[in-house]
Amino acid sequence: MSKQMDRIEKLERDCFTLREALKALILNDRRCMHEVGAKCVTGEFGDGEQDDVELGIWFYKKGAMLGDIDCQWDYAMMLYSGEHMPRDKRKALSWFKKAMENPSAASEYELDRKKDAREMYEIVKQELAGEKKGQRKKKQPRNLKPKKAS
Repeated sequence: MSKQMDRIEKLERDCFTLREALKALILNDRRCMHEVGAKCVTGEFGDGEQDDVELGIWFYKKGAMLGDIDCQWDYAMMLYSGEHMPRDKRKALSWFKKAMENPSAASEYELDRKKDAREMYEIVKQELAGEKKGQRKKKQPRNLKPKKAS
């Protein structure tokens, strides 16, 4: 009986998440997009399979494009860490910048999120600059000729 109740509760949560997903899509509700994205990525929705995670990433990206600071932050962190997707520091840098410059952030929490985004922006920017310097040093001089045996 307990397993049946667990399954029913899971279905009820999934139905709620689907309603939120429809609301997010129909109304372009960026807060709902973050909620649905988080539930998909953490496995609260569906079975936690890769398809669910990819759906969550899609919702994060869509909410980020609509200006939700939490979506911008979470999407940037996933790009930066390579969690559930290929690591891309350049794209992460761009999304951290959008989050730190987000004009809609008004609450204390959102303002703190902007500060966090600014810190991560600087960290990623320095890492990319360091990688670029390292690439320049690795290049070999052009006119190197092998020494002739004497």
